[in-house]
Amino acid sequence: MTDGKLWITYAWDNNKDGDFDYLAQELEDSGVATSYDKIALIPGRRLWDQIADNINSPHIKAWAYLITAESLASGPCREELAYAIDRTLKEKSEEFPLIGILHGVSFNEIPPALRVRLCVSLDSPDWREEIRSGVIGSPTGRTKKEVSRYIWKIHPSKDQTSGTFEIRPRFGSVSPWLIAIPKNGPQPSHWGVGPADSQHISTVQYGVKAGELSVEGEAYNYYSTENAITSSSSAYLVFSERPPSSILIGSLIPNSGFKFDFKVDITTP
Repeated sequence: MTDGKLWITYAWDNNKDGDFDYLAQELEDSGVATSYDKIALIPGRRLWDQIADNINSPHIKAWAYLITAESLASGPCREELAYAIDRTLKEKSEEFPLIGILHGVSFNEIPPALRVRLCVSLDSPDWREEIRSGVIGSPTGRTKKEVSRYIWKIHPSKDQTSGTFEIRPRFGSVSPWLIAIPKNGPQPSHWGVGPADSQHISTVQYGVKAGELSVEGEAYNYYSTENAITSSSSAYLVFSERPPSSILIGSLIPNSGFKFDFKVDITTP
């Protein structure tokens, strides 16, 4: 559990169905001690005096604002935000953590005072750890997710019986590119390079090749052109039936054969 507590400002409308209670529960279970009006304020006493006493308490080590459509429309939430920015930073220093927690709003809707601070989206699978890291002031120890060099997609026909396969690198270029398909599977009727996301193969194609090769003892048919694929130009393979379940992508290497660096596993409806 964190040494100090995280004070959270929220709109009461965000707890009609227990959403805020769930947020606080998940943070507590992740090791973040929380405090907020429902458990820290005493009914019948002056609201802002109590908020001041709580936020400025030495036990409060960070402050968070649950940014939703409801809190942005809430006068009390905006007043509490203004108080935290003005009074708290003066009394606790500029290093005091202010955290925006986004739920159902875009970055453009974040109050200007929070845009230069840490903002965490509840759509992130790592939001608990991101908030905890903000409270304790350490980098997020998130698990690295491997992202492939290529972006690919299937453009299915309306009746789902055929489709076009598209692939391109995120950065850089590949030329001559090479795509291989298991010989016993569906084969493209035509192929080539065209603008990304257009499903259009340009009229002029250079060095068009097709043939057979073996990969780890398995027979494949390959398709290639010398037109480079880039972040804005994709390779397209057009199928008159459903595309195959797996496709290899790589490049032809002059005088030494070929090299594959990515395998696409396709699931079609």
